[in-house]
Amino acid sequence: MNNALLNNRKKCLILICLVISVFFVISQVVSADQTSPAQTAFFELPDGVKLEVVRIPPGTFMMGSPKKEPGRSNEEGPVHKVRINYEFYMGKYEVTQAQWYAVMKIQNAKSYGLGDNLPVYYVSWDDCRDFVSKLNRLGLPGLFRLPSEAEWEYACRAGTKTRYYFGDGSGSEDKCEEAEAGTLPGKRSDYMWYCGNNVKDDGDPTFAVKPAGQRHPNKFGLYDMHGNVWEWCLDQYHPNYNGAPNDGSSWQTWDGAPRVLRGGAYDYHAMYCRSASRCGYSAERRYTFHGLRLVWLPYEKYSEQWFKSWAAEQVGDNMISYQSEIGAWPKNMRMEAHGYQGEKFTKNWGTSIDNSATHSQLNFMAKLYYATGKKRFKKSFIKGLDYLLMAQYDNGGWPQRYPLSGDYGDLITLNDDAMTGVMELFESVICKPDNDLVDKARRKKVKEAYDKGLRCILDCQQIDENGSRTIWGAQHDPVSLEPRSARSYEPPSLCSRESASIVLFLMSIEDPSVNVIKAVEDAAAWFDKNKITGIRLERKDDDVVVVSDPAAAALWARFCETKTAKPLFSGRDGIIKYRLSEIEKERRRGYQWYCTDGQKVLDQYPEWKKKLKP
Repeated sequence: MNNALLNNRKKCLILICLVISVFFVISQVVSADQTSPAQTAFFELPDGVKLEVVRIPPGTFMMGSPKKEPGRSNEEGPVHKVRINYEFYMGKYEVTQAQWYAVMKIQNAKSYGLGDNLPVYYVSWDDCRDFVSKLNRLGLPGLFRLPSEAEWEYACRAGTKTRYYFGDGSGSEDKCEEAEAGTLPGKRSDYMWYCGNNVKDDGDPTFAVKPAGQRHPNKFGLYDMHGNVWEWCLDQYHPNYNGAPNDGSSWQTWDGAPRVLRGGAYDYHAMYCRSASRCGYSAERRYTFHGLRLVWLPYEKYSEQWFKSWAAEQVGDNMISYQSEIGAWPKNMRMEAHGYQGEKFTKNWGTSIDNSATHSQLNFMAKLYYATGKKRFKKSFIKGLDYLLMAQYDNGGWPQRYPLSGDYGDLITLNDDAMTGVMELFESVICKPDNDLVDKARRKKVKEAYDKGLRCILDCQQIDENGSRTIWGAQHDPVSLEPRSARSYEPPSLCSRESASIVLFLMSIEDPSVNVIKAVEDAAAWFDKNKITGIRLERKDDDVVVVSDPAAAALWARFCETKTAKPLFSGRDGIIKYRLSEIEKERRRGYQWYCTDGQKVLDQYPEWKKKLKP
């Protein structure tokens, strides 16, 4: 696809996200405790619940505590300089019970304080990950996540070097006693909830979390950074800072490690609520004093700016850990969350282009290299590119899996955008001759492979009983190029869903050849001729049935006979049927037998025709 078109689509998506967000304001907020105005972003969650985050500016600080600091432990050292060269936004308050319920529709908080404005607690790190994932799917602008441990301490200190952001809180023991704040006026109980201003009897109903925002904030405008509830961070827990990153990124080094919590809690001694205090718990453990605070980034995930962040590099490193020795990736693996964990892959599923495997990771590596210039991402990209060049058949097609495995994975694979995904990747390489990601000799090979692939796509287009070109199958024989079956219920046939993606790919080609134009025209004519109107699918009594509906949108059968375009259906027994009702219930409700993808072709076809050169 043309790069300019891709960029325009990305810009449109970002604009759409900004429009559909219900409420988003950047304002200037001044607090008596702040030295300068702070930018604040507001969001509206489901049920009208508000969420507020405060801008944290870039800066440098010394992370950890010196050896002579009262109350410190060895896990807080050695002290090291951290440079955070990017801005981020942090929750003005800990995530409240109302905010948690608005997103999750369940309430984790138990008997240690219930109320909309109380911080949520009894949440594990895994729970927080799920909360963030659902929050990011609400259509709000930007990207939410947990803070890294370095971001948390930097935001907590807000430029201070004392034990707490309000001072050293000295003059008494570091347990539940009261003390002067130190640098800022008042007592330390004016700035935090801890055992010193919370009833100490576990049976007392007031021995609980306290409402957000009742203590004084720090200079960044953040409340309750000391006490109330411990706050989960992204990082895996390490017993000290030897080898810790110095750029604000989260520290991930081994599987199964506990996760970090910061800030102390309402029932803890003051020493455990210091800016440098830290602890670790397993990711699945819930306690009555475990909560969270959010970080928000003012850009979309996968945007150009995101690819310059350490978060993007961590995902890239996770992906590299899954890359096989011959350069490919496995399909259906969640590589964003973690690196390779020893999974075993059968039937060469570890080296595939199915379900966006390999070509999507290579697109990611290319963007990372353009954003960071780091050679490990270029090396990974070249390794994967060489794999794709090696895996291509002489006739231009690509098997689903390579090395070949003697089953349907050897077929030329058009389903799930496998081959078109590779072609679009190659097109992006060809269209950027002035960058140093790919050398001239490889770029020439990529161009040759792309041209062969395009010829193969055109050669795979089927012909009906009247001699007219139609559409494509999901898989094609690597020799005869005839459609072939895959699983038992996927017969040799024309496949409307996969063919729609192929047509859209062909329509994206700049200055198309006569053969490409003819292929698109014939396929569009087939989609127009074979659309099904007057019916829709309905789920009824745990089944899927076809019902009459004159107002329903057009549908296309997913599989059709190659010569007649008659809709085909099949159960796991592989016997062809001509009505959906004739196959077993499990397959009726467990597979997509009709699709609407043909409408995308018919919608875009007129505009494509207008753009053709006379």
